[in-house]
Amino acid sequence: MQKGWEVHFMDYFGTARFDLLARQRTIEIEVECKSTSGDTGRKIHRQEVNRLADLILPTTEKLADIAGCHRILVTVPDRLGKSNDVLSSIASVVDSAARQKGVTSNELAHAEYTFDDVQIWPHPVRDPDAKSFFEERFGVSNANLLFH
Repeated sequence: MQKGWEVHFMDYFGTARFDLLARQRTIEIEVECKSTSGDTGRKIHRQEVNRLADLILPTTEKLADIAGCHRILVTVPDRLGKSNDVLSSIASVVDSAARQKGVTSNELAHAEYTFDDVQIWPHPVRDPDAKSFFEERFGVSNANLLFH
């Protein structure tokens, strides 16, 4: 606009499949605006992990009332879905594994409950060896960890 272009906010009015239309004399340019986030390229986005954490909170709170170290390893074979139905279904698998003190699966997730007799767990933020401890303990690497 400062360079003399006439700019129309097309997406604002829902009239086109692009965001801006810039015109100057006989030239028209369609502009699509995008931004990146910290989740770009990740199969599991933080927002969905946080939503799932809210859904499994009642399960983890029940376990927290029982002395000991309870671990539920949840494996999602592909991307973590965004819909409430998908996240609720995964939370249901987690709850079932916790209640049965065992393994439960469906097409969206696999949950494995284990009671770990570990006296001291490393702090996930303050202990520099925490990542290697959990990778060795869980037998997986490049994983998202959620602590309650």
